[in-house]
Amino acid sequence: MEEHFYALFPLLLLWLAVTKRPVVRVLLGLCAMALAIRVAYVMFLPVDAEQLRDQIYRSSETRIDSLLFGCLLAVLARGDFVKRYAGVAMLFAGLTLILIAMIFVEFPLFRDTLKFSLQPIGVAVAMAAILYAKPGYIINVVRWVLNSPPAVFIGRISFSAYLTHTAMFHTVRVTLGGDPSWWLLMPAAFVATILVSWLSFRYVEQPMIRIGKQWTIGRRLRPAEG
Repeated sequence: MEEHFYALFPLLLLWLAVTKRPVVRVLLGLCAMALAIRVAYVMFLPVDAEQLRDQIYRSSETRIDSLLFGCLLAVLARGDFVKRYAGVAMLFAGLTLILIAMIFVEFPLFRDTLKFSLQPIGVAVAMAAILYAKPGYIINVVRWVLNSPPAVFIGRISFSAYLTHTAMFHTVRVTLGGDPSWWLLMPAAFVATILVSWLSFRYVEQPMIRIGKQWTIGRRLRPAEG
């Protein structure tokens, strides 16, 4: 799904720019379409429950809104809309949506439909409050926590951790005998994920970012040099 998104979303933005379509409405429409497809799959897809859950969880057409809501926030943040309403109430509203998505996850109909909308909306709303709300006690505490050295470190390696955590979980589980206790498996998997993610960040991400910046800067300088 993410590979499809990275390949197609820039083309969508280009099309929106050329045709002067309303970006916010188009993105909201795509998010609504993804929810509608999930509902249709639940109602009409002739597969068993486990296959249905896997199909919805992994398919681009059913999960694209998980990324689009973040893009929608980025578009809205370019104007005054987000800054006007950002505050503690928005922070708690976002956290509430995330909590609802977690609490009712055991209900199959909710899990396979609304959960995948409420969760990214909650994250986007909470992040909007954290980034754009005026300083206040609660907002300041949250920002202080997120800017603390441990949080910054986790943030730096978070993409690598996202890519590797599942593989590390299964690797550690097999290494520990296949059926270790949760209290042993989770800390060991966490440590392994942090280590591998840091190595990936240090020796893969950082060199590639430097190469990308040098290439971009070089392209910008060539016309001036000529």
